[in-house]
Order: sequence, then structure tokens, then C-alpha cells
Amino acid sequence: MRDTQRLNSWIGLITLITETTATTKTVEGTFKKSVLRALGTVGGAFSAWLALTISRNPAFLGIWATLTSSVLVYYTLPQGFSSRFGLDQDLAWGCGYCVMTQYLIVLTVYKGFGTLNDVTANRIVANLAGIFLSLVLAAIPPGIFGSSPRELQFLLEDKKRAFRDCLRLILDESKTEHRLPQHDLAARLHRLHATAKTTFIAGFSDANTYHKDAQQLKSLPILKVDPRMQVSLGNAAVLGASLLSLIRLAILIVESDTELAGFAEGTEERKVLEEIVSGLDIQDDPHNISGYAIIERVNAEKEHERPSMLQDKFEETYTQGVSPHTMMANFSLYLMHYIMKREKSNVAYGFFGRGRAEYSQCSTLPDHLHFTNSGLFRSIYGTDGLVNEE
Repeated sequence: MRDTQRLNSWIGLITLITETTATTKTVEGTFKKSVLRALGTVGGAFSAWLALTISRNPAFLGIWATLTSSVLVYYTLPQGFSSRFGLDQDLAWGCGYCVMTQYLIVLTVYKGFGTLNDVTANRIVANLAGIFLSLVLAAIPPGIFGSSPRELQFLLEDKKRAFRDCLRLILDESKTEHRLPQHDLAARLHRLHATAKTTFIAGFSDANTYHKDAQQLKSLPILKVDPRMQVSLGNAAVLGASLLSLIRLAILIVESDTELAGFAEGTEERKVLEEIVSGLDIQDDPHNISGYAIIERVNAEKEHERPSMLQDKFEETYTQGVSPHTMMANFSLYLMHYIMKREKSNVAYGFFGRGRAEYSQCSTLPDHLHFTNSGLFRSIYGTDGLVNEE
């Protein structure tokens, strides 16, 4: 009889190992989650063992489990209004495994499926074995570090591709020969806007999700997320939104100036756009497998609506203040400087913050197109257009 009970108590070992072998999206998230799960397993097993050692009375066991679980849940709930939406993201796994392990041991022993020591031991061993296996799987290269700016670099490359394609469309169609009809050019810009928007949302969502996963258990002394990563996420959001605004501006210009005379050969605005396109350094994608290329192929077969934008009295800007062509040149130059600065961002990641995402691309601009201060239009250009040569 004792041998049968021992067999029954260990029969779920493999199942529990499999159930606890779970990794999150990132190396940091898996490691921190595993630490919490291990602590919760040991704590829950000890609590159950202590309760069953004191008494096997079902009323006592129910009161014990209820009190210990309530205390755990209370201290792992976030403060304030957030408590209505679940457990704290940092401590939820530890609390969950503690409660789960405690109830499994109590119910298994109470129902007579094994001795106290056997059941307690196999629950601890099974959980820890699965947790260790998940750590091994997460550590096998190439692991995804949520604090690494790799995903943001992919996103930056996609934004540079969309930026280049927008400027190329304007430059190519401002020539007199082989010009596309206005409707076709606007349709291409609509498709470009849809592609840029989709790639931005997808890429930014991935980077933000990985970053959020890596931020679990902030008090752990290792695998801390570099605070510059949060800044980089904000910069990526600004760049993505600004690029979409630039494409909208290009659509308005095409709809208002069918000949694109403001970007004709010899104009200062055209020279600026040409310098930007030639200075963009974009990673090669010979197999067209980047997110931008994939979504572009999908969108090529679809009809895209005109993006919503304000255009009241847009034509009046030709005679009032800065022309839209000059505005687009200045805006493009600003985005180019923003891209160049993002290429040089350096964020630490890894177990001890020794990793560095070295960026091999280096976009350039001639010296006379570099900003002399932080203003959008207060660079080498005057507020009246491309007139200030100092």
C-alpha cells in the first residue's frame, strides 16, 4: 500500500515539469519570472507542509489556506485604482505559484494520494526542474533582450525607407518628363502612408511589449532595464508620428500643386531633398524580408483611402508666410537630423548591462545643412524660407 501511494505521489512529476516550463517574450522576463516562481514554489510548499504537520482537520486546513492566500494577494495587489485590474506585474508570478503549490499539496495529501514528505518533495522538484529548463531555453542564443534597442533599430530602418520613398516620389514626379497623373501620385502616397503607419504600429508594439516584459521585478540587482531605453521608445514614437505628418503634407502639396513647381529643378527646396536622399544610409534588404517590404507588398494590391488631415485654406499658404514646399524641405531636414541622432543612441542591456547595440549605419548631411541650434526653422534657413545663408 505504501509503495502504491509513493507511486501515485510521483506520477504527476513529468506533467508538472512540463507545465512549469514556460518562457516569456524576453530573456529578462523569463529569468525574473522564474525567480518569482521558484520562491513561490518553495514558500507554498513549506506553508502546506507546516499546516499538514500541525493538523489534518479540514476546517483548520481551509482556514489556513484562506488566510495565507488572502495575505499574499493583499500584499501583491498594486496600490490605488490599479488594484481593480489584477495583481502587481512584478510579484504576481510569485504569489500565484505560492498559492497553487500550497493548495496542490494540501489537497493531494488530504485525499490520501501520497505521504506528506513525498508529495511536498515531488511538487518542489517538479516545479524547480521546469523552471530551470525554462531558464536554459531562454538563455540559448539568439535570445531576445527586452532592454536591447534591436527592435527599435529595425523600426528606424523601416522609417528611413518610408522617408526615402516619400522624398523620391516628390523628386521624381516634379520632373517634367514621364510625370504620373495627379491621381496616381496621390494614390501612391496614400499607400505609402498606410505602409508607414502599419510598420510603425507593428514595430513599436513589439519593442514596447519586450520592454514591458523586461521591466518585471525592478528590484532585482541584475537585468535592470537601462532608463535610456524608455527615452528611445519615446523618440521612436515621435519619429513615427512626424513621418506620417510629412507624408500627409506631401499629399496636400500634390493635391494643391499639380505641377510640383515648388520642387522644380534648381530650387533650394529640391536641393535640400536631394541631399537628404543621398545622405540616408539604409541597411541592405536584398531579399525584401524587412517589415516594411512585407507590408508594402501586401498593400500594393489594395486600395487605400486618403488619410484624414486638416486642409482648410491650405492654398493660401502659398502667399502667406512659408510656402508648403519650403515647409516640407525644413520638416524633412529636421527629420534627417532626428534620424542621425537616433542612429547614435547607445543603450546597455544584458545580465550585467555590458551589451551594446552597435549601429553600423551612419546617415550624413553636408556641413551647410546642419542645424546651428535646436529650432525647427531657425537653422541656416530664415523663417521666410530658404534665404539665410549665414
